[in-house]
Amino acid sequence: MKKTFIVLAVLFVAGCSGKNPYQPAPQVLQSAVVTESQTNKTQSPEQDKADQVKAGQGKTIVRLHRMDQWTVIPFERTCPLYVRVDGKLVAALQFNEYVDLRLVNGERKVKVSLACTMTGRSAEEIIDANGTHQEYETDSGWYGQLRLWRTK
Repeated sequence: MKKTFIVLAVLFVAGCSGKNPYQPAPQVLQSAVVTESQTNKTQSPEQDKADQVKAGQGKTIVRLHRMDQWTVIPFERTCPLYVRVDGKLVAALQFNEYVDLRLVNGERKVKVSLACTMTGRSAEEIIDANGTHQEYETDSGWYGQLRLWRTK
């Protein structure tokens, strides 16, 4: 009995001691490059090509990480967190995953929301894409609200 207790204690400590590094999201739905032609659909193909070249010159990389956390809501462990940039769905994140958004310089609206809720829980942030690398974290609060904030 004593040996069993020691083995269980060692397994519990070993399981809780290591913090897993976060990993890239396998569910990137679309290219996260938001170009000016995608926000103005009335442009000609020549203007679209010019905007693509311009977008390649002025991109900001924004890393968005969904924190790993304990939750009392049973479905939340399997429910993806949708990431939208300027209203366009670009990725779905599980816990402890991230996505690198390559945004055209300027102000961009980034919104995160849970896919499995009917209440529309979401958080949004206006990101000033100015060419510097930025990092954001998102998690759920104690009362179920989503939070999104800049860390770097």
